[in-house]
Amino acid sequence: MIGRLIKIAANEFLRRRHAQTGTGPRRLPPTSIGEAQSRAAHTLIRMVLDRFMKR
Repeated sequence: MIGRLIKIAANEFLRRRHAQTGTGPRRLPPTSIGEAQSRAAHTLIRMVLDRFMKR
């Protein structure tokens, strides 16, 4: 679980750096429950990263 969160956070960090240089990838709407859960985890991690990056 923790390793999966770290992996998601790393992907989010890379996507954020990519979004600063170019255009971020367009995501398709979730097709499964697992995708919806990972999407929720992404939004949570994005909120946490935003809070830490602004300091």
